[in-house]
Amino acid sequence: MKKHTLKLISLFLVLIMVSGVAVAAERTMQPFASDYFDTCSAHISQSGGECRVNFTAKATSLMTSLGVTEIQIQWSYNGTAWNDGETIDLNDEPSMLGSNKSIYISSVPFSGVEGRYYRAKVTFYASNSSGSDSATITTQKVLI
Repeated sequence: MKKHTLKLISLFLVLIMVSGVAVAAERTMQPFASDYFDTCSAHISQSGGECRVNFTAKATSLMTSLGVTEIQIQWSYNGTAWNDGETIDLNDEPSMLGSNKSIYISSVPFSGVEGRYYRAKVTFYASNSSGSDSATITTQKVLI
């Protein structure tokens, strides 16, 4: 009986530890296995009728170029079936990419229609004298 109770307690503790690791992973920025990116994050905000994609790129060291090269806005009536909207690139917003930075924080506006859900696919870019890397993340959906 004592061995059985000890096994149940051990199993219970293992389950608690495993679920705690999963919860902690959901709350962090998206880390990358990269020589260039440490973490990247992006989200959509809306204030006073203006919609923006806000983003942060954190590099592993000083980068010649760091930031975002493209943002694909997607919209939905119900939050599940997505349609491509406008694409914002460096020709539209050259300020999405910074020079000689190890962290770059910025935001860009986009046109949103009230009553629709929005999300953005954000392509991050980092380069230095050793090379470059890119990574794409998708923001959480937001109802405007």
